Amino acid sequence: VFGSVTPPTVSSAQTICYDTAPASLNRNSASGSNGSFTYEWEYSTNAGISWNGTGLSGTSYSPGILNATRLFRVKTHNARCATTVYSNPIQVTVYAPLLAGTLSPSAPLICFNASQALSIAGTSGGDATYSYTWEHKPTGSSTWTTAPSSSSSSSYSTPALTTTTAYRVRVNSGCNLEDTSNVAIVDVAQPFQINPITLSSSSDSICYGEKNPQ
Repeated sequence: VFGSVTPPTVSSAQTICYDTAPASLNRNSASGSNGSFTYEWEYSTNAGISWNGTGLSGTSYSPGILNATRLFRVKTHNARCATTVYSNPIQVTVYAPLLAGTLSPSAPLICFNASQALSIAGTSGGDATYSYTWEHKPTGSSTWTTAPSSSSSSSYSTPALTTTTAYRVRVNSGCNLEDTSNVAIVDVAQPFQINPITLSSSSDSICYGEKNPQ
């Protein structure tokens, strides 16, 4: 009497960055019955509700570039006893794509020579470890450059501004991914000015009750 079939074991569960390829997955051999088996690697994109065959049977399997989490297992068949068994499933977890988030306020108006506080919220994806680079582009410039006193923080206070200036944030994650936020335009009001008062008369003094000559 042949013994029952023991399925192979699959190893190399891992977590990877979005749109990258995991390390190869590996299996050992099944045992039992008459020792003759066929194998096929399978994957699931819906947490194991359904499975798809790959047509590959080797002891290692390279899934290629992934952009969503998948489960993998090995289907094993023994023709002598007409038995099909499955390995343990393993999961390759894929981080979500990096999204920089939203910069606010998006269009503040400030007084001449004043500062404006900016912040970015809603950053997501990657490995959840983020660094921030604040950039600015004054009116009339076509080039984005690192903002003065920029630090790797989700908030930033501009220096005192005398011209309308655009700001944005470049966000990086530990997956070496980068995304750029929306642009916030800090609109700077013109300086307050009082026009000089001039007298039409050559004399700058008049008597009490006298009307100023026009």
